[in-house]
Amino acid sequence: MLPEPDLRSQTPTLQRVLGAAFGVAVTIGGTVGPGILRSPGFVAAQAASPAMMLALWAIGGFYALIGTMAVAELAALFPEAGGLYVYAKEAFGEAAGVTIGWSDLVATCAAAASIAVTGSDFAVALWPGLSGRETFFSIGVILFFAVIQWQGIRASGRMQEWTSILQAGAVIFLIVCCFIWGGSAKTNAAVAIHHDPSWSALSGAFLAMRYIIMDYDGWYSAIYFSEENRKSDGTLERSMIYGVLVIIVFYITLNAAFLYVLSIQQLASSKLAAADVAQQLLGPTGARIVTLLSMIMAVAVIHPMILMNSRLAFSMGRSGLLWHKLSYVNHAGTPTYGLILSTSLIVFFTATGTFEKLSAIGSFMFVVNYATSFIALLVMRRRALDLFRPFKARGVPWTIVTVILASGGYLVGVAWNDQTNSLIAACLLLLAYPATRLVRKLIQP
Repeated sequence: MLPEPDLRSQTPTLQRVLGAAFGVAVTIGGTVGPGILRSPGFVAAQAASPAMMLALWAIGGFYALIGTMAVAELAALFPEAGGLYVYAKEAFGEAAGVTIGWSDLVATCAAAASIAVTGSDFAVALWPGLSGRETFFSIGVILFFAVIQWQGIRASGRMQEWTSILQAGAVIFLIVCCFIWGGSAKTNAAVAIHHDPSWSALSGAFLAMRYIIMDYDGWYSAIYFSEENRKSDGTLERSMIYGVLVIIVFYITLNAAFLYVLSIQQLASSKLAAADVAQQLLGPTGARIVTLLSMIMAVAVIHPMILMNSRLAFSMGRSGLLWHKLSYVNHAGTPTYGLILSTSLIVFFTATGTFEKLSAIGSFMFVVNYATSFIALLVMRRRALDLFRPFKARGVPWTIVTVILASGGYLVGVAWNDQTNSLIAACLLLLAYPATRLVRKLIQP
């Protein structure tokens, strides 16, 4: 159990102790998860050639980079905890803010629960004695990170930097192994895949982008900590750009490395691309190494997700849009009730398995949140001309219009291909604000 919060603190005060290293670390840590070890196979199955496969990853990286620049400007304009919720509230009002805030909170908690369960599956593969205890392992990891975060933002910041180093190290290790030992395993990698004629190239590219966008998700992680940055000179915002550039290089290089080892046909038939690559390079030992790396990456990405959600809950509580006690901060700089809410939701989704359904609708919610923030930037560019901007996105409005159109196209495609979950997501978004008003009337004094 988590310790009781120290109620001696009277005012909610986040501590300005974070710097550029944390900004890069949380961007990498919130993005690079086990999905990148699996998704190359699915993307290869939809690509017409290795060149197209790498181009799709580059396009996904461009979307993430433009999106990062957009929210970085908003973070510099409104240096508050809460992330995307803050920008929606400032640009479009309370109803939009609550809708985006709730969808962000629920979708991210569901994603964290899904990743925790994935991590436990990898752990069981490594240590079969854990079979039947997967849920306890997942919840144990979640509570471990929650206890670390209870100790304060300095401890959380150090943990984030170390876990991000582990995640980056895992990717670099795989890349180096592929290029050192993969040449002799190369077989016909340049031959195109022959798709079923019923699938057009455009349809295949769309299906591939669903995986790619989800693997890049997390590029905005640093914005939730704008209020805890030591300097308000755009340092945190620029660190986000550096972090995303590192991720783009990682993802494209890792996919090129996989193609250096396996043909695109072999990769397309792979369910866990990294494991098949390692098996080709190092035999059974390689598969075990990749399982270990996958577990590390899955476990590590949970930490920033809890951190982000606690700041989101804090911000919504401070604004009076949720329970006011969520704005309480302990002497170490932790939003304690926000941390409890975030952790409890993730544990609940993990224990009940409800994350499976929520994760299915989460991709729709995430892209709605992205698009809302992109539109918010255009609104604030016109409305707040005189506000100081220590960081300003380049290429606006054309780059932003491009990603708005891309987001819209993505949402239309998802709705067409997964009508049930898209309808549920839309209903949840529409009900968020009236439900919040009702709950607020019931619990607020």
